[in-house]
Amino acid sequence: MTRRAGRWWRSAGLALLAGLAVASGLDRLSEHRPAAARQVPQVIRSHAARAVAAEALAEGDMAAAQAAARQAIIADPLDRRGPAYLAAAQAMAGQDGQAARGFAVADRLSRREPLTQSYLYGSAMVRGDHRAAARQVDILLRAYPDFPAAGQFLSHLEATPAGRAALVDRLARGPAWADAYFEGHGADDAVLRRRAEALAQATGEATPGCRRIAPLIRTLERRNMSGEAHRLRDARCSASPQEGKPAKFSEGWQRHPAGDARIEVGGEAGRRLILESRASVTRLMLSRAITLPPGAYRAVARVEEAGADRVAASLTCGTPERPARGDGTLDRGQVLHAAACDDLVLALWLRPGAGTVKVSDLRIEPVAPQPHSRP
Repeated sequence: MTRRAGRWWRSAGLALLAGLAVASGLDRLSEHRPAAARQVPQVIRSHAARAVAAEALAEGDMAAAQAAARQAIIADPLDRRGPAYLAAAQAMAGQDGQAARGFAVADRLSRREPLTQSYLYGSAMVRGDHRAAARQVDILLRAYPDFPAAGQFLSHLEATPAGRAALVDRLARGPAWADAYFEGHGADDAVLRRRAEALAQATGEATPGCRRIAPLIRTLERRNMSGEAHRLRDARCSASPQEGKPAKFSEGWQRHPAGDARIEVGGEAGRRLILESRASVTRLMLSRAITLPPGAYRAVARVEEAGADRVAASLTCGTPERPARGDGTLDRGQVLHAAACDDLVLALWLRPGAGTVKVSDLRIEPVAPQPHSRP
C-alpha cells in the first residue's frame, strides 16, 4: 500500500509542489532573501533551510531538498514543514517507506501542512478509503480555502458513488468551504460539469436538497450550461412544482401546523392536500425551497369543494409573505414573480372560511412574454 501511495505522489506531486510550497507559508525573509541564511547562526537557520528545501522540491532536485529539510529539522524539530519537505522529497525519490514514516511524523506535529494532507489524501484514495480522503480534503480546505489542487482532489471523489457519498457526508456538516463549492468558486466548465453530474447522482439522507444546490444551478445557467442545470434541478428538485410537473407534497415541503389548522397529504405519490383552517386570518399551510430562473410564472392547481378561491400561493426570497386578496387564487391560475435570490421560497396559504379544501396537481409554468405591439 505504501508503494502505491508513493507512486500516486510521484505521478501527481510534481504538478502540485510549486503551489503547495507557497501554501505552506514560508518565512518572508527566507522566501525573498535565501542568501541571508549564511549570515545567521545554525540554530536559527530553520526558516532559510525550509525555503531552500521548498525551492529544491519545486525544481525536482530531491537530493538537495532532503539535505535542506534535514537541516531545517535539526534547527527546529517541532516545525511541521521540515518533516513534510523531507518526506515529500523521499516520496518523489521512490523511498516510499521512509516517506510514509516522515509524513506520519509531520501529521502528528500539525494537520495544517498541505504537503502532508495531500499525501494522506493520495494514500486514502489508492486504498479505496473515500471517507478518509474526504476528511483530508476537508482539513485542507478549512485551512486553505484557495488550495491549488482542491478542484483535482474534489473531482476524484466526485467520480465514484463511494466518493460522492463521502463528499456529501462532509458537506452535510456545514464546513466553511461548502458555500464556495456550491457556488462553483474558481471552477472551470469541466469541473462544474462533473460537479453537477455528481450531485445529480448522489444518494442518501445527507444529499443536499434543492435550496442548497440553487447557487450551482444559477452558476451553470450563467455559463450557458442549461442542460446540466436542467438535469441537476430535475434530480434534486424533483418534488417541487416546476418544469410543468405536478408537486409531490410528501417530499420537500415543510408543514406549518397550528391548533386551528389541519394539513393532510395523500393521493397518488403524495400529490394531494386536504386543508382546513378555523383562523380569522390567512394562514400559512406549507412551504418549500425552490429554484427558478428570475421571471414570471403561473401557479395553477385543481381545487375541489366549496371555497376554492381560498387557496393562494406566494413566491418570495427567504421568508414566506402573506398574499394580498387581489393576488389571485390557484384554482384560476395565479401569476407569481421569481426574484434573483438564492433562497426562493414557494408557500401555500389558506384564507378564512368554513370546511375543508382539497388541492391536487399543483404546477408552475413560465409565463410566455407578450409580443410588443407596434404603434
